[in-house]
Amino acid sequence: MRATGLTPDRRLVLSLWGGLALFCCIAAGAADADTDVPTGYWERLEHAAHRALLQEVAAAGGATAPFTTDGCSGGLSAIWRQMSGTSGTEGGPPFEVCCIAHDRKYHNAAGIGGADPTVSDEVELAATSQRARLAADQALRRCVETNLSAKDPTIANLASPVATAIYAAVRFGGAPCSGLSWRWGYGYRPCRGNFTR
Repeated sequence: MRATGLTPDRRLVLSLWGGLALFCCIAAGAADADTDVPTGYWERLEHAAHRALLQEVAAAGGATAPFTTDGCSGGLSAIWRQMSGTSGTEGGPPFEVCCIAHDRKYHNAAGIGGADPTVSDEVELAATSQRARLAADQALRRCVETNLSAKDPTIANLASPVATAIYAAVRFGGAPCSGLSWRWGYGYRPCRGNFTR
């Protein structure tokens, strides 16, 4: 075995991250090349989900459940702690603070619930929610890249692919009304009924 200065556990973590980044880059490229999907289809579907979320926001009077966070969702923080052999706040990924800030925006849909959907134009309010989610995801990507580069120079060359992979994951799995625990607006009751209209 070549001397690399990395422990076997560290090499495994780096390999997992590299594999995840490669998978997400390939998946994103395949999605961009998919000519069977009508232009704007995903945007329209997500817009309908934002409108459904706003119905739940109105039903709740804008009040959310208490804030909760799992750090970096999808098991990322838990896996990182297991691989590093540490627990608590010290054992998380070097960019976990970014994930928690992102969770705060996702929890209450970046404060969109403060607007009154019965008074505001429903279509414009849904578009505002959609733009706020995109801005939150872009901020997460920048924060992850910055924190990973700054806090762990041994893997700084993976900062951009890791940040891109996390961004792709939250764009894919974080839409409102997905039923996932980390969805946009997860502080509100899950959406009910058909939201594809």
